Amino acid sequence: MINISNRRLFEAIDATWAPFRFEQNGPFKLRVGAGGGKRVSAASSDAATATTSEIENASGAMRSFGQTPLFMLKPDQRKLDDKLKTLGFALIDPVVIYANLATELAQHAQDSLHSIPSDIPLAAQRHIWSADNIGPERLAVMERSMSPKTYMLGRNGSQIAGTVFVSCHKKIAMLHAFAVRLSARRSGVGRRLTYGCAKWAVAQGAEAFALVTTRDNTAARRLYESCGMIEVSSYHYRIKTE
Repeated sequence: MINISNRRLFEAIDATWAPFRFEQNGPFKLRVGAGGGKRVSAASSDAATATTSEIENASGAMRSFGQTPLFMLKPDQRKLDDKLKTLGFALIDPVVIYANLATELAQHAQDSLHSIPSDIPLAAQRHIWSADNIGPERLAVMERSMSPKTYMLGRNGSQIAGTVFVSCHKKIAMLHAFAVRLSARRSGVGRRLTYGCAKWAVAQGAEAFALVTTRDNTAARRLYESCGMIEVSSYHYRIKTE
């Protein structure tokens, strides 16, 4: 049975899917995302709650970065969540965190021709990611990771049909930016890629294999659960658009 603390999970997310920079603002850790999406642009805190002034100060700082005020809420932050709701921050994008033992998944990996690691993103991978709205800003997020990492490509016959980024931090491997060509979906490419990444992670010394996906992404969740991934935690965002 997998057992990972929330502290280790969120630390691994930050290390393997890295913002442009961090800034501390009162109780909040701010992320400057440089266009890389919510996960690298949200503010978070380890505190149970915050004052209105602290929230307003953090929101102002995010606006100064050119970002919409956005806060990430962890499962034990009900008071902070309620405070943000009272201040007009809307709930957006509930996220599920999945994990399992890396060795449990790696044992299902097929031969290396199905999942091939690359030190750099190849043109075919960039094309697949681009079709899934993963562009230069998110590729820059991948590049910023200083942890062991690879750009894994998946084959369907002779065709490069899928791609995913995976990186390891302190014995936790995190899978990010999973994309499969529309024509290759339901062909087993996603399953083979997931297991291939787990095999790579074991070779890096990882003990746990984890990933995040939005709760509404039912197709991705079905895939990961069918591979043996277990829901271990969650988070969501609150946003204020003006």
